[in-house]
Order: sequence, then C-alpha cells, then structure tokens
Amino acid sequence: LGSGLQRERAGFQTAMTERPDPEGGFLTAVCVTVDVRSAQLRWACAGHSPPWMLSSGEAIAGGRHSIPLGLVSADLGLEAGSLTLEPGAGFLLFTDGLIEGRSALRDDATPLRLFGEERVRDILASRRDEPVAALADALSTSLRDFIGGSLADDMCMVVFRFAEATESVVSDAGYESRHERESQDWHQVRVR
Repeated sequence: LGSGLQRERAGFQTAMTERPDPEGGFLTAVCVTVDVRSAQLRWACAGHSPPWMLSSGEAIAGGRHSIPLGLVSADLGLEAGSLTLEPGAGFLLFTDGLIEGRSALRDDATPLRLFGEERVRDILASRRDEPVAALADALSTSLRDFIGGSLADDMCMVVFRFAEATESVVSDAGYESRHERESQDWHQVRVR
C-alpha cells in the first residue's frame, strides 16, 4: 500500500514539474484494500483522513500518516494500518467534500457553515444497521439538504460492510449497477 502511494507521489511530482501550479498544488490520497478471504483491511494515508468504522464513527487507528502528495519529493514515510474485520463490521471512506460540505451559492456576508464530522457521526449512529446503499443515500441526502443546493467542492464516499455473502451496489453519477460479490457489500457515491 505504501509503495502504491509512493508511485502515485512520483507520478504527481512529474505532473507538477511538467505543469507547475503557481499556487503550490498538492493532493491528498488514501489507498485501501480489503482481502475478502481473510477479512483483512489495510490502508495508507497521505494527507487524507483514514477510514471511519461504521459502528463507532471514529477514524480507524493505526499506520503512520504522511503529508499530502506534492509537498516534498522525499520518501513519504508511509506505514500501512491493518485491521481484521468481523462479519457485519464496516467502514466509511470519504473525501473532505463530505465533512466540509458547504453551499456553492453562499455569499461573503453569510457565515460559513460546514456539514461537519458530528452530523456524519450522528447519521452513522442512527443508521448503522441499515444496508450500505441506504446509509450512503442517507449521508448524501442529508448533505444536500444541509447545503440547500450545489456543493462548493466535490464529494466522494465509499461505504463498505464485511458480510458472509451479499449484493453490492455501485452508484456513480446517477447510474447504478448491481453485482454479486463474495463476502462484501459496498456502495460508492460521487458528486461533482
């Protein structure tokens, strides 16, 4: 995992050299793998939030997080975190567009209000036993209701629950497809 983010860093550094960003661009990243045979979750983070447990709404502890990609050219010093998932356990992975969700229509006179971690945790706590597609829908619907219009930032989330045998739902820009998956149930939502 860490080596995968190291390769991404190298590619991003090359892109930044070829097309430098005068504002000093950077990129946060998280790489997550789930081995469905062993129920092993592994992740590595470069300036990005780690996955949150669905049961607690807390970030999963472990691993060593590094700074975002593009800020330095040196080794990131990543260390992957690891956790064995019990049946029924799951995680939420999201971009900052979820917790920092705000309206694109806000004028400078209106105080800045963010969707926030507390709202996400409240939704996870009240709906933790629901199917992942319903949980993802509740999060995205609550975010849209909160901002009352278009998002100022993009938002992507993946909700994953480890189970014996389930059906997964992938949703991207309004298109949905269903697939049988062995030992996993996940739902992805991306909003631009």
